[in-house]
Amino acid sequence: MRLTLGDLQVGQGFSAAVHVSEVEVDTLTGKTRVLTVHGGLAVGRVFAPVLATSQCEGSVIQGIGLALYENQILDPHTGLTLTSNLEDYWIPQLGDVPEITIHFHEEGWDHVPGGGVGLGEVGTISPAASVGNAIFNATGWRPTVAPVRPDRLLELLQ
Repeated sequence: MRLTLGDLQVGQGFSAAVHVSEVEVDTLTGKTRVLTVHGGLAVGRVFAPVLATSQCEGSVIQGIGLALYENQILDPHTGLTLTSNLEDYWIPQLGDVPEITIHFHEEGWDHVPGGGVGLGEVGTISPAASVGNAIFNATGWRPTVAPVRPDRLLELLQ
């Protein structure tokens, strides 16, 4: 159903993203390495493909960080962040970045002014879940708490 308000049409057309990850899990050390990530985004017309691809690759890297490394620790008494620098708060490094491929599905957005929507938010949602699902497929254990640290993985695999 679409509602027309002058030149503006409101109705169906939801942005969406899907990510599929391939991981390697070392069951002796508990270390997980993301090998490849394939992403598909339905956002309509992409006006700057190189910049859009770069932004989506950054979203994948952020998702890997959320899934495997980033762990904010707060002081329970003061509420202050105890992991306030890059020595304590780990983020993905260059060696942690896998091969990433991004595909844009651009059809179906003719009713939107300009033919497309923003892709920053939609590209950040599913990469971490994709890494978690890949870990489950590799080990049979489904992570429910992030980050999936090596010590947690080893403890739950035993």
